[in-house]
Amino acid sequence: MARSFSGWSVARLGQYIRDTIRNKIYFKEQTTAPDIRSGVEEAVIYAKDDSGTTKLYYKDSAGTEYEIGGGGIAWDGSTANGVATFKNEDEATAQPNLTFDADAAAADGYLDIKNTVDDGTTNRVMLRLHNYRSDDADVNDFGPVSIDFDIENVSGGAKTGTARIAAVSAPVGTDHTVPAGEKSSALIFSTMNDETLSEAVRIDNLGKLTVAGDLQVDGGVTKAIHTFALYASISATPAAGYYMPWVYYTESQTIAAGSLSTMRCTMIAPYDGKFISVSVLSNGSGTEPGSTIIGVHKNNDTTAMETQTVNMVAFSTTYTGTFTSNSFSKGDALHLNLNATNSLDYVTATVVIEYDEST
Repeated sequence: MARSFSGWSVARLGQYIRDTIRNKIYFKEQTTAPDIRSGVEEAVIYAKDDSGTTKLYYKDSAGTEYEIGGGGIAWDGSTANGVATFKNEDEATAQPNLTFDADAAAADGYLDIKNTVDDGTTNRVMLRLHNYRSDDADVNDFGPVSIDFDIENVSGGAKTGTARIAAVSAPVGTDHTVPAGEKSSALIFSTMNDETLSEAVRIDNLGKLTVAGDLQVDGGVTKAIHTFALYASISATPAAGYYMPWVYYTESQTIAAGSLSTMRCTMIAPYDGKFISVSVLSNGSGTEPGSTIIGVHKNNDTTAMETQTVNMVAFSTTYTGTFTSNSFSKGDALHLNLNATNSLDYVTATVVIEYDEST
């Protein structure tokens, strides 16, 4: 007759197993699996035959039978550090690569990685591809890590289109044999043309964008660089310098409204923008212009938005002032002033302006 352990503590039951049955429990094979008693919240453990082998089972309170222990999961494949995927109820496959097959008919046929915690982190890594490798002979584009996008036409034969995004260390222009090179990176976008995968776009470590083919912009370029050439014949050195004409070659000492000279020395801004640089060259003779203040003005204001000083110590030599802190709006009147220590004589200036063509 089976012994009841109802009401026993864990300690008492453990002592009983050690003292009475010497740390062993034997289950006699049952001809039929026992039932769960009606109205009782219980589970039952028992042994029964399975194709000539006695195995251990249990039933939960719902009467569902489960095998206990056994030989575990059988493995199909032996890839070290492989990814286990389901094959059948008692076998798993050791995959060398993880393949995600998104059933087109399934509502959730995609991989969704989502963060729901707002902890103020400026950058949250959601997916990390880590190429951890030893050195090789490559000087540039070292240790690529890539994501490939493959499109296959299953019903149409062996037709596959591939696009790739790759990250590399030590991109072209750096050297991976020095720390600074290996701490530089680039992104390379590659596309396929007639089964040939090749680099299409590269963003290098300095943010420079290189396009292998033609660049087509359907929506327009919002920031565009324009250059203008200005000329004048200046034979004097007034205290406030001269304003360069945008048309013709006659300069002016003033930009007061209502004069012909101011008209020549004024250009209307077609968009918002800023002055980027002004390059000046004198084709004169005699005494060189020397220290020359380049001023950029707007709206007939004699106070410059910004000035840069260049030292013109030689004729037929270009000197450039680079501007960083000025701005103007669409419709503003723009002026350029040159104030040299000595006469500029026959002077040429090239003005580089950046326009925001979205304005």
